[in-house]
Amino acid sequence: MFEERRNLLTTLAKGQTGASARSAEERAALSQAHIDSIRAILLADDKATKRDLPS
Repeated sequence: MFEERRNLLTTLAKGQTGASARSAEERAALSQAHIDSIRAILLADDKATKRDLPS
């Protein structure tokens, strides 16, 4: 969902100029920050889960 929002905001920013384009770019960057955080949490959890499995 965050990736779709980022893609939409990026597309909107390309079609706009001035403050509205900057605002869309800023919101896209914020969405990317959330995407990166969520991905890091999920990958960290996945690595921890693999250690819990019996060999």
